[in-house]
Amino acid sequence: MLGAPGIGKTRLVLERLRGAAWPRALCELTDAANADDVVRFVAKTLRVSLAGEGKAAIDQVGGALGALGRMTLVLDNFEQVVEEAHGLLTTWLHAASRDPHRRDVA
Repeated sequence: MLGAPGIGKTRLVLERLRGAAWPRALCELTDAANADDVVRFVAKTLRVSLAGEGKAAIDQVGGALGALGRMTLVLDNFEQVVEEAHGLLTTWLHAASRDPHRRDVA
């Protein structure tokens, strides 16, 4: 969702997700400055202890997302790191869809 700062985008998204049949998580990226920060903040939100850095950490988060099955992960303030971190989303979506422990296929 795009819009001017402070107009209630996050509140609206979370309100819309209330009562969803699947889990949701809010990852606040206000202090993220680059892709490595995004990986660390998402891992923290998902309660994943990273065993490495770089590609290993990215893959670890992707595997964790896949193991969680259907869920909504709200990346608040992602617009400030989109140039540096946009590739993470594609990588995680692919990793999650290939995870053999995935609980659903939707």
